[in-house]
Order: sequence, then C-alpha cells, then structure tokens
Amino acid sequence: MLHSKDRNFEPWREVLTAGCSKAPTFTYLVKLAFDIAMEKESDFDGIWTLWRVLTLELHAIAAKEVNDPYAGHQHGLNLLLRGMLYSDSP
Repeated sequence: MLHSKDRNFEPWREVLTAGCSKAPTFTYLVKLAFDIAMEKESDFDGIWTLWRVLTLELHAIAAKEVNDPYAGHQHGLNLLLRGMLYSDSP
C-alpha cells in the first residue's frame, strides 16, 4: 500500500473506502501503520493523501444517523472517525 500512494492508492482505493464502514477497526489500524511509515520518511503529504482518499466515505459515516445495535461495530466506526480527526492526540 505504501508504494501505491503516488497512484492515489490504486488498486487499494476501493478496499480502503469500503473498509471504512465494513471493517472500521482494521481500516484504523491500517491508517495508523501508514501514518507511522510516512512519519518515519517525513512524508507528511502521504498522510494527507490517504486522508483525502477516505474523506468522502468518512463524511458519509459521520453524516448519517447511526442506530446500530452492535456496540462493537459502532465503537470501531467511532474509533476510525476520532483517529482520522486526531481527536485523541495530545
């Protein structure tokens, strides 16, 4: 995935965006691993490139009213959204 950032994350783009709603905890972990790799390379534009790829799907998740009875999945969605917005960072 690291090497696909220059191609706007193709061929992983659809998997990444679908993962936002279907596997938010996994997507969050992928995002964290990617952020760490980009920080090690001082490639902060790479972090924002991934952010832009996920933005539309994250906006759709945040905008819809969620009454999901599965607390685990809802927790994963909240974790992903908070992580993308750096809500838990000092």
